[in-house]
Amino acid sequence: MFNRGPAKWREWRLGNMAIPLYLEDPKTATEGQKSVVEVAHATISALRAKGAEKALLEALDVLVKEPDSPTGRCSEQRFRTTLKQVAAANMEQEELEEIFPVVLETRTNSKPSKNSRKPSKESVG
Repeated sequence: MFNRGPAKWREWRLGNMAIPLYLEDPKTATEGQKSVVEVAHATISALRAKGAEKALLEALDVLVKEPDSPTGRCSEQRFRTTLKQVAAANMEQEELEEIFPVVLETRTNSKPSKNSRKPSKESVG
């Protein structure tokens, strides 16, 4: 069914489980970070290979039962954190870093400090 509305939420599904999510603010998104869909797929595939899918389903069930808002939604960041916690408990560090790469935050809008500027006029003395 097509949902018409302000597009303020999305739903992530696994089997018959649906998790309503808040849209991530594009201003807070970190460059180099994988999308939620990529992370979820890689985590599920790795946990299935290890036979630990039940732990993921239990963690996601808790996420659904304890939402961030009265509307029943949770943030994408909380969903990502839940996936990472379950993965960390069931995978080795190398596998975890493949799915959740370490992203170094860089300052893109940094301004030079006032002390680093050269004076426009040199004093003659």
